[in-house]
Amino acid sequence: MCIAGFLLLAIASWWWGSSQKPWIDVLKKCLYISMYLYAIVRLSQKGHLLEKALLASAAIAVLGAAVALTNQYLIQGHSFQYRSYRIFSMGIAGLGDFNNPIPSGIYFGAIATLLFSWTCTTLLKPWQLILSALGVCTLLLYVLMTGSRGPQLATAIALLSACLIIRSKQTKFFLMLGILIAIIGMYLFQDTFFDINNDSTLNGRVPIWLASLKHISESVWLGRGVDYKMTIPWKGTYFLYAHNYYLQSIVNYGLTGFSLFAGIVGSTIILIKKHWQNRLVKVSFFLLVYGMSCMLTEVSRLIIIPDEVWLIFWLPVGLVIGAKYKSYPSEDKASGK
Repeated sequence: MCIAGFLLLAIASWWWGSSQKPWIDVLKKCLYISMYLYAIVRLSQKGHLLEKALLASAAIAVLGAAVALTNQYLIQGHSFQYRSYRIFSMGIAGLGDFNNPIPSGIYFGAIATLLFSWTCTTLLKPWQLILSALGVCTLLLYVLMTGSRGPQLATAIALLSACLIIRSKQTKFFLMLGILIAIIGMYLFQDTFFDINNDSTLNGRVPIWLASLKHISESVWLGRGVDYKMTIPWKGTYFLYAHNYYLQSIVNYGLTGFSLFAGIVGSTIILIKKHWQNRLVKVSFFLLVYGMSCMLTEVSRLIIIPDEVWLIFWLPVGLVIGAKYKSYPSEDKASGK
């Protein structure tokens, strides 16, 4: 009900907003999301097939990250100095080109979270664990070299959450490996890393958030519409979005839309708790933790055509709904219905 209400509100908000696009564009985006969720729920009836598809996608992403790092830093010879070159693509014929290091970091951070959480919840043979660890390390190195602090922080939060919540040999191994890598990384990049992060404005995020409050006050309950763009000046640049989805959702859809968004998250967490024994539900939880962390600084829209944001919000929501409906046949059978 919350998902339907949120999508319907987004469509309706076109009428009182100032969008330059036709209303059919918003309808199309909402239909895409609805079809995506429906497809995940249907595929969840064959959980092993869906799990294999997600793992195959993770394997492709690991290969892409490895090729990108090799091409950019070994073949093309870009500097390894932190943020001197912010990687954002494979650099080969435009393949895997995100055009910007931030969405690139979000995407590969999401895949790292997916692969990491799956590994922590699955009993693997030693060689499988080593391969998975190498894959996660490759993805983490890519996220590091994007220089995008939002995805980096979100990845750290999601992986640390997995280590603390899931008690297994894998998580202990990964926790020690992560601490070792963090120490080495801090030592190698300490000067640049701490200099860049010693910014009380968070690269302009704080002034943008404060300025967003004025736009919110102009339409508190229903917001300014799905495609509303702000013009917030900061150091000669104009920002169009709040760079914080919690604020942005209120800007676009008011407190009504934010309540529906909170309802989606809250009901999803309730279902996660109920179906925690399902492996894909556990993976969904850590993907959602990653996504909610990204929303603090980077994510500006959820009503969007296929995008990396789908991986960190609509995918985990769809997987959890799928787990709910998948549980019904077994429950009916157990009760004799």
